Amino acid sequence: MKAFGLSEAVSNIKSNWLFMLSAIAFFCLNILLTIENVIAVALAIIFCFLFSIKSTSVFMTIKTSSFAAVAVSFLTAVGVCLRSGMHFYEIWSVSSMIKSLEEMLPVSVNIPFVIAVVGAVFSVFAVFVCVLLFWKEMKQIADCNGIFSNIKIAEIIVYSVLFFAFALLTVISFLKTDAFYATEHIYDVIFTSDSPTLVKGNAYLTLYHTENDIRQPLFAVFSAPFTGMPYLLGKLFGASASVEAILLNIAQLIMLFAANFVVAKMLEFDAPKRICYMVVSCCTYTVLLFSMMMEQYIVAYFWLVLCVFLICESQKTSQLAFWGTGGTLLTGAVLLPFMSTRSPFKDFKKWFCETFKYGLGFIAFIFAFGRADIFLNLVEKYNRFNYFSGHSISFTDKLVMYSYFVKNCFVAPDAGADFVSAGHISWQMSQPQTFDFIGIAIFTLAIISAVLNRKKKSSLFAIGWIGFSVIMLVFLGWGTKENGLILYALYFGWAYLILVFQLFEKIEEKLKIKFITPVLSFTFCIVMLIINIPAIKEMLDFATTYYPV
Repeated sequence: MKAFGLSEAVSNIKSNWLFMLSAIAFFCLNILLTIENVIAVALAIIFCFLFSIKSTSVFMTIKTSSFAAVAVSFLTAVGVCLRSGMHFYEIWSVSSMIKSLEEMLPVSVNIPFVIAVVGAVFSVFAVFVCVLLFWKEMKQIADCNGIFSNIKIAEIIVYSVLFFAFALLTVISFLKTDAFYATEHIYDVIFTSDSPTLVKGNAYLTLYHTENDIRQPLFAVFSAPFTGMPYLLGKLFGASASVEAILLNIAQLIMLFAANFVVAKMLEFDAPKRICYMVVSCCTYTVLLFSMMMEQYIVAYFWLVLCVFLICESQKTSQLAFWGTGGTLLTGAVLLPFMSTRSPFKDFKKWFCETFKYGLGFIAFIFAFGRADIFLNLVEKYNRFNYFSGHSISFTDKLVMYSYFVKNCFVAPDAGADFVSAGHISWQMSQPQTFDFIGIAIFTLAIISAVLNRKKKSSLFAIGWIGFSVIMLVFLGWGTKENGLILYALYFGWAYLILVFQLFEKIEEKLKIKFITPVLSFTFCIVMLIINIPAIKEMLDFATTYYPV
């Protein structure tokens, strides 16, 4: 291999100087004047400089990309930078220091506005290149693994009908109530969600949003390619807060449907069974709830299942997916030991080296996007988040909550209007008192399915993920203090749905009757809808009554 020389470094710098300056503008536009943040931005600029030295001209990426990819990436970048500029102005326009400086100037100048506009314009190129590289990588992942190959016409029709039904639900709900995105209360309006905080502050595009902390250090980075353009459209057409939320949520719906489809592909289903899986998933309370509740878990779920799919396919192209799943919810980093294509039992040394390389790459990626600050205030964050753990809840009570959690991944919990717990009227789950036998039954069936399908990687990952959910929600008790385990149903519930479906398939295989899976799926859907539709309607009635638009 030819050594990398000084002449090449100089040549690359000459080719990439615009990218480097644009990236610096972007990070400076997003900077917060704390010691941790200034250090993080300084490190990001250093990484940007190293990238510019090591990479050939970024213009080649543009030249070799399709017009559609370039257009989408550019519009997305404009949306991201518009949000960064507006966020900068929101923060600095109320700064007393800036106001004093403006008074000292001989002419009237709105300093924050000027900097915001100039910074946003200069930032577009770097963000555009990053988004374009992202979509090129995503296309390669999809093409190499045949994710969207062999899709039948019937599938397209069914998925389209389902998607438009959910989009219509979003439109109708959001035009009647702002409970899911913009109430005066910033948290705990619908269950224990933080949706108003996330949407009002646009955590989807804001790199240093308060919720994008150690738990979701790169959330904005991995949601921006999907949400940048909807945000831009909303601002260009002067949309109301309701319409902006609808556009943003439809982008999330696309990610949700794509993630469920990837799960169906991971199970190696044919078209009819994929349709069954997609229909059943759409009837679960989890999907019905999260299609309206604008939390961060849809984005995290998308990256998690994509990473698991690529690991099951033994593909080396899963590094981006690993960064995505670890960056959008840090618990996803638990997949690190499975990233290597080597076996730790057959070749431990090479497995360890590859795993270490992936882990180091993830940390470097965090630094490169200006999030080194999360490592500089770990003690403070730990003390804050330790409050939400279940150290004050008995182990038995946590097991009781988990049994209900398993059931609620499929059917609605017992919930209603609460006038006390949140300090304002909200929609909360009832406190469980005894073990839920339906949840225990589903848990038992999942274990049976995992045993029967133990030769399948997807089954092993599913039962492993269920075990991880037990560690997080029972042993660590995350969310039990607030009785808010429903928030984690999407992130963990897919594992139960996989094993339930694989049990359907195993029954069909043993009985040698091909229509068993469709019949069981149809029955499962009917049962879930009988319970879930009235529950969703009751929640929406509450929202429109107490939080009308």
